[in-house]
Amino acid sequence: MEFSQFLESTLKRDICSAIPGDVIDFLIWKDNFGKTVVHIDTCPFFGEKSASSCVCPKHLAYGSVDSIIGKLTAIFNKYGRSATDSLFPGVTNPAASPLVKSYLLAVREEQLVARVMQRQAELFFLQDLVFYLQK
Repeated sequence: MEFSQFLESTLKRDICSAIPGDVIDFLIWKDNFGKTVVHIDTCPFFGEKSASSCVCPKHLAYGSVDSIIGKLTAIFNKYGRSATDSLFPGVTNPAASPLVKSYLLAVREEQLVARVMQRQAELFFLQDLVFYLQK
C-alpha cells in the first residue's frame, strides 16, 4: 500500500508501470526514516553500536532494506510481474532487477565499512514468562 501511494504521489505511476528505478527511489525515500546510525570514518564513535550524540546520518539497516525488497518482489509476483528477463515492459519484476540488487549491495557495503552491527531482539524464554507471572 505504501509503495503504491509513493508511486502515485511522487511519480504519477501505478504498480503495473513501475520500473526498477521506481523501486530504488522508494527505498531511498524509506531510508529517510531509518534508525541505524552509520558513522563516518572521522566520527569518534566509528564502529560503536550506540547512536551517541554525533551528527552521522541515520539509514535503514541492511536487513530492513533486504526485507522490503523481498516484500516488493512478492507483491510484483502477485500482480503477475514474475518474469526475470523480458523485452516487454510491464512484465518483469522490477524489485528483482540487477539494478535493485546492486543498490542492496551498496547499502550492505556502506554499513560493513562503517562497522554497523546488526541488533537482534533479546530472546524471551518460557521460563522467563513463568518467572514474571509469579511476581
